[in-house]
Amino acid sequence: MRNKRIFYSITVVFCICFVFTNSSITGLAQSADNEKPEMKNFGASLEKIGKKNKDKTDSKALNTVNAEDGEIIRIETTLIINDVLVSDEKGNTVKGLNKDDFIVKEDGELQEVEVFSLGDGETIPRSIVLIIDYSQSQLPYIKTSVEAAKVLVDKLNPKDRMAIVTDDVELLQNFTADKTLLKEKLESLKMNALSGKVGRSLQYSALMAALNEMFRAEDLRPIIIFQTDGDQLYQLKGEKVNHLTQINFSSGDILTATEKRRATVYTIIPGLRFIGMPEDERLKRARMNLESDVKASAELRKIAFQPANIKVTGKALKLRAATYHQQQSAIAEIAKFTGGWTDFLEQPEQADKIYSEILSGMNLRYVIGYYPTNPARDERIRKVKIEVRNHPEYVVSGRGSYILSAKEK
Repeated sequence: MRNKRIFYSITVVFCICFVFTNSSITGLAQSADNEKPEMKNFGASLEKIGKKNKDKTDSKALNTVNAEDGEIIRIETTLIINDVLVSDEKGNTVKGLNKDDFIVKEDGELQEVEVFSLGDGETIPRSIVLIIDYSQSQLPYIKTSVEAAKVLVDKLNPKDRMAIVTDDVELLQNFTADKTLLKEKLESLKMNALSGKVGRSLQYSALMAALNEMFRAEDLRPIIIFQTDGDQLYQLKGEKVNHLTQINFSSGDILTATEKRRATVYTIIPGLRFIGMPEDERLKRARMNLESDVKASAELRKIAFQPANIKVTGKALKLRAATYHQQQSAIAEIAKFTGGWTDFLEQPEQADKIYSEILSGMNLRYVIGYYPTNPARDERIRKVKIEVRNHPEYVVSGRGSYILSAKEK
């Protein structure tokens, strides 16, 4: 403890000018927001994937921490943050835990918990990217989803920041804490979709660009809300679909990017659920989804919808059902890998409930931070295991791995 006090004292002297101008976490959050550069070429990183470029996003991380005397300082650090949800054997969320209740191990080595906060606390603000697919097939869900997202915006903490990205690989709004501005941008997205100006279904490209370009080192709680049906899956590198132009990254590359950014992803899949359904039910739902797609297309072109005219063979219906199942499984895997979860927006009116559950889930988490005993930035995958002391029956859901990226030279 005495060594920590000496360390903090030296750091405070070194950063005294910063402390005078940033005497609270609120000030730091606002400063970070104001310093966030405008991204004039959002998505440019997609062209560089596969090349040997330096990862500058995680270099020389400057993070905010609380000194024991209450002063706020910035230090160069390798602080690792992991937010986790704890459930009992019945699936109920466990509340009321504290710092000493958690055991953290990295690659089997015990780590000391240095930072602890509740999920709805303001000590460590959230950096949230909302990615919305507003392509033609998503039209039935856009209106209610946008309205639900507005409610989520209203309930964010004052120091949380949020950005909005579309499936056009467009940064509709950079990170901001201005709730009015965020809701205005969401409204403009809704109006564009309802007027027939729909997205291009480049959802995975938008996700990869957000992971590569949106988060900086001081974004200690990076979160992505990813609403899409995921029909760009077959353009990913390694997917064998000959008639589609493939892009230069794979599903594995996306998972690696989440490890480098240490982002938690919550996925929302609009449309009927196929995961976990028996084959006969999948076929029935494939037919219903086909009708929904044709109806959305008719509405976009302002022509009459006639379901009786839809003709499809049994083989084509099986293929369609298998496609939906594969797409949904891929999206759900991203969420599970990052410690988030997947919700199915089967009916438009469910949007408010789903967005509320996501925010509630964020708030009920425990935010745990530690400085790894191995501080080497070696680009190696590190396995993290978090348990609750004396409660082996509790299930701790959170990120299971991360990559500590190399410093900029």
